[in-house]
Amino acid sequence: MTQPILGKPVDERTSSLGLPLPSLDNMQEDDVPRLRDALARLDALLAALQTGKAGAADLTALASELRGALGLKAATKDLQDLAAELRAALGLKADANAVVTSWAGKKGDVAPVFADLGGRPNTLAGYGIADGAAKANTLAGYGITDAHSRRPPEVKYGTFTAQPGGVYLCDMTVGPYVAALPVNPPFGCLVTFVDMVWKFDVSPLTVDRNGQPMYFTGENYILDQKCQGRTFMYYNEYLGWVVYA
Repeated sequence: MTQPILGKPVDERTSSLGLPLPSLDNMQEDDVPRLRDALARLDALLAALQTGKAGAADLTALASELRGALGLKAATKDLQDLAAELRAALGLKADANAVVTSWAGKKGDVAPVFADLGGRPNTLAGYGIADGAAKANTLAGYGITDAHSRRPPEVKYGTFTAQPGGVYLCDMTVGPYVAALPVNPPFGCLVTFVDMVWKFDVSPLTVDRNGQPMYFTGENYILDQKCQGRTFMYYNEYLGWVVYA
């Protein structure tokens, strides 16, 4: 081990920020102040970034330190210029991913403004969506079939089997009856039952699950409250029908 000399420490530094590193060849009186300086600089930088207060002056100071550590030219003004220098040093294209057009006037909330992304204009075609892939503003255009769409309301007076998307106004004047849910319903299928004459409390409507589970169970659903209305949605063969609304 080299004999340490007070006041002449081995000046090893970090590769990125050029912060002083301790050395076994240094005396404590030399290394402690160097370490305190490094920690203080890191603490100030992290505090500024975490609290959102890294304004233009902080960024310019950081850019200056980075240039010194990396041996880059000092006749530039901010991180935008430093980024350009780094791209040049690494042999990257100026528009490799995105062009930062401005950081001017930002205070902490540094939000770069991007020009075109990788040469792609702000169009559907620019993002790889061909005209043929565009969907018309129709239910079918978005993959919603007739089984998912809602049907016009129908009045029912006795036992029936509901259709996917059906809305049924149930007249219970003749007494209780059964409404069976659709067979083989698709995911997201909706069916609605409404107490049209306010008699569910005296003439309940039994909603038959029709072979599918009713919220994990094998039980039918009974609508037995006056003025009640329920919409059921089909999920899958395990969960089955659930009360949607």
